Amino acid sequence: RENAVKDAFLHAYQAYEYNAFPAGEFFNRWGVSVVDAMDTMLLMGLKFEFERAIEHVATMTFDLPEGQFVHFFETTIRYLGGLLSAFASSNEPILLKKADELGYKLLAVFNTPSGLPTFAINTKRWAWHTC
Repeated sequence: RENAVKDAFLHAYQAYEYNAFPAGEFFNRWGVSVVDAMDTMLLMGLKFEFERAIEHVATMTFDLPEGQFVHFFETTIRYLGGLLSAFASSNEPILLKKADELGYKLLAVFNTPSGLPTFAINTKRWAWHTC
Protein backbone atom coordinates (compact mmCIF):
# COMPACT_ATOMS: atom_id res chain seq x y z
CA ARG A 1 0.00 0.00 0.00
CA GLU A 2 2.87 2.38 0.78
CA ASN A 3 4.19 2.02 -2.77
CA ALA A 4 0.71 2.66 -4.21
CA VAL A 5 0.47 5.94 -2.29
CA LYS A 6 3.97 6.96 -3.36
CA ASP A 7 3.18 6.07 -6.99
CA ALA A 8 -0.04 8.09 -6.84
CA PHE A 9 1.83 11.09 -5.44
CA LEU A 10 4.50 10.84 -8.13
CA HIS A 11 1.87 10.48 -10.85
CA ALA A 12 0.06 13.64 -9.71
CA TYR A 13 3.19 15.67 -9.00
CA GLN A 14 4.89 14.76 -12.26
CA ALA A 15 1.72 15.72 -14.16
CA TYR A 16 1.80 19.07 -12.36
CA GLU A 17 5.47 19.55 -13.25
CA TYR A 18 4.88 18.66 -16.87
CA ASN A 19 1.68 20.65 -17.40
CA ALA A 20 1.83 23.60 -15.05
CA PHE A 21 5.12 24.05 -13.20
CA PRO A 22 5.78 26.41 -11.56
CA ALA A 23 2.67 28.55 -11.94
CA GLY A 24 -0.01 25.94 -12.15
CA GLU A 25 -2.44 27.37 -9.67
CA PHE A 26 -4.48 30.53 -9.51
CA PHE A 27 -2.98 31.41 -6.13
CA ASN A 28 -0.39 34.13 -7.01
CA ARG A 29 1.66 31.96 -9.38
CA TRP A 30 4.72 31.49 -7.16
CA GLY A 31 4.47 27.71 -7.16
CA VAL A 32 2.48 26.84 -4.07
CA SER A 33 2.10 23.22 -5.19
CA VAL A 34 5.89 22.87 -5.03
CA VAL A 35 6.12 24.36 -1.54
CA ASP A 36 3.10 22.40 -0.29
CA ALA A 37 4.59 19.11 -1.46
CA MET A 38 8.13 19.46 -0.13
CA ASP A 39 7.61 17.93 3.31
CA THR A 40 5.64 15.08 1.71
CA MET A 41 8.52 14.46 -0.68
CA LEU A 42 10.86 14.15 2.27
CA LEU A 43 8.54 11.77 4.13
CA MET A 44 8.31 9.59 1.03
CA GLY A 45 12.05 9.61 0.44
CA LEU A 46 11.75 11.44 -2.90
CA LYS A 47 15.12 13.17 -2.74
CA PHE A 48 15.35 13.87 -6.48
CA GLU A 49 11.99 15.67 -6.52
CA PHE A 50 12.91 17.50 -3.31
CA GLU A 51 16.16 18.76 -4.82
CA ARG A 52 14.30 20.07 -7.87
CA ALA A 53 11.85 21.80 -5.56
CA ILE A 54 14.77 23.38 -3.68
CA GLU A 55 16.09 24.75 -6.97
CA HIS A 56 12.74 26.41 -7.61
CA VAL A 57 12.42 27.79 -4.08
CA ALA A 58 15.87 29.35 -4.37
CA THR A 59 14.59 31.50 -7.26
CA MET A 60 11.43 32.73 -5.53
CA THR A 61 11.25 36.47 -4.85
CA PHE A 62 7.68 36.75 -3.51
CA ASP A 63 7.18 39.99 -5.42
CA LEU A 64 3.92 40.97 -7.05
CA PRO A 65 3.03 43.43 -9.80
CA GLU A 66 1.45 46.74 -8.85
CA GLY A 67 -2.21 46.28 -7.95
CA GLN A 68 -1.97 42.52 -7.33
CA PHE A 69 -2.43 41.17 -3.82
CA VAL A 70 -2.00 37.85 -2.03
CA HIS A 71 -4.28 36.57 0.70
CA PHE A 72 -2.45 36.87 3.99
CA PHE A 73 -3.90 33.74 5.60
CA GLU A 74 -3.34 31.48 2.58
CA THR A 75 0.17 32.80 2.05
CA THR A 76 1.01 32.22 5.70
CA ILE A 77 -0.28 28.67 5.95
CA ARG A 78 0.72 27.40 2.52
CA TYR A 79 3.98 29.20 1.77
CA LEU A 80 5.39 30.16 5.14
CA GLY A 81 4.13 26.97 6.76
CA GLY A 82 5.32 24.84 3.85
CA LEU A 83 8.79 26.37 3.86
CA LEU A 84 9.15 26.00 7.62
CA SER A 85 7.83 22.44 7.64
CA ALA A 86 10.25 21.41 4.90
CA PHE A 87 13.08 23.19 6.74
CA ALA A 88 12.23 21.37 9.98
CA SER A 89 12.47 18.06 8.13
CA SER A 90 15.59 18.82 6.09
CA ASN A 91 17.62 21.62 7.72
CA GLU A 92 18.08 22.99 4.21
CA PRO A 93 19.23 26.61 4.82
CA ILE A 94 17.56 28.12 1.72
CA LEU A 95 14.15 27.13 3.10
CA LEU A 96 14.68 29.10 6.29
CA LYS A 97 16.12 32.02 4.31
CA LYS A 98 13.08 32.13 2.01
CA ALA A 99 10.68 31.78 4.95
CA ASP A 100 12.40 34.74 6.59
CA GLU A 101 12.21 36.79 3.37
CA LEU A 102 8.51 36.05 2.97
CA GLY A 103 7.76 36.70 6.64
CA TYR A 104 9.42 40.10 6.36
CA LYS A 105 7.39 40.95 3.24
CA LEU A 106 4.18 40.03 5.06
CA LEU A 107 4.83 42.25 8.09
CA ALA A 108 3.04 45.26 6.63
CA VAL A 109 -0.24 43.37 6.83
CA PHE A 110 -0.29 44.41 10.50
CA ASN A 111 0.25 48.13 9.75
CA THR A 112 -3.42 48.92 10.27
CA PRO A 113 -5.13 51.29 12.71
CA SER A 114 -6.18 48.32 14.88
CA GLY A 115 -3.00 46.28 14.46
CA LEU A 116 -5.08 43.38 13.18
CA PRO A 117 -3.97 41.93 9.85
CA THR A 118 -5.72 42.86 6.65
CA PHE A 119 -7.12 40.37 4.19
CA ALA A 120 -4.43 40.78 1.52
CA ILE A 121 -1.11 42.48 0.79
CA ASN A 122 1.13 43.44 -2.10
CA THR A 123 4.48 42.01 -1.02
CA LYS A 124 6.56 44.30 -3.20
CA ARG A 125 5.13 47.66 -2.12
CA TRP A 126 3.93 46.73 1.36
CA ALA A 127 0.48 47.95 0.38
CA TRP A 128 -2.42 46.21 2.01
CA HIS A 129 -5.93 45.59 0.81
CA THR A 130 -9.00 45.16 2.98
CA CYS A 131 -11.06 43.35 0.37
